[in-house]
Amino acid sequence: MQCGFFVLTTVFLTIIFLTLVRAFTCDLLQRRVKGLEDANRKLRAEASQLASDSTETEIREEQILQNLANQLGNFLCLSHSQMKMNEISNYHLFNYLVF
Repeated sequence: MQCGFFVLTTVFLTIIFLTLVRAFTCDLLQRRVKGLEDANRKLRAEASQLASDSTETEIREEQILQNLANQLGNFLCLSHSQMKMNEISNYHLFNYLVF
């Protein structure tokens, strides 16, 4: 009878032990999954913010390039006008000195 009791006790303790190990493993895995889900949410938020920042930067770059093109166009117009004025001044100066 004692041998049977010992076997039943051993089987019962083994079942309890395996149940506890399974519960511990399940809890550990659930915490790990939650941690990974949290990390995933943070990475998605960061990716979204980076995409937004990138779009804003591209818009600012486009504005800067447009302003630069406008300023360059104005400079070229002024330079052309200045060259014409210099030609006219030189022509008048030449005519004044020669005649």
